[in-house]
Amino acid sequence: MKFQGGDFDRVWTEGFGGGRPETVGGWLERHYPNYPVENGKVIAYHATPRTTLPLIKKHGLKPGSKLTHNPEMAAHQAARDRDLKPTQVVVLRVKVPVSNFEPGIWPTVIGTNPISEMSTREYIDNLFELK
Repeated sequence: MKFQGGDFDRVWTEGFGGGRPETVGGWLERHYPNYPVENGKVIAYHATPRTTLPLIKKHGLKPGSKLTHNPEMAAHQAARDRDLKPTQVVVLRVKVPVSNFEPGIWPTVIGTNPISEMSTREYIDNLFELK
């Protein structure tokens, strides 16, 4: 899969240890199919405490919000970092415009990212149920 042109050509890192610079598109190619792209948007997961979901629905994800390709990992990290149980967080499947996607070990949101396409998942008896 090739991701080239426009925001895919943005250099996100100058290279590690003297390595070559890498573009967002290059990173997505290396991590495909874990981070699929549809119509210029990267599909990823973000987890948050249930109490903050209304704010995210209203204002979108904040810059620096962490993303992952794995919904279970998102729930685990969000719960662990806040000393919550997985049932106390909700997992969002989001489509982030490539222009707002910053690759890395933990990809993040850059700029403001209103959520126009989102579905939520909740733990119910250790299984995800799509709402």
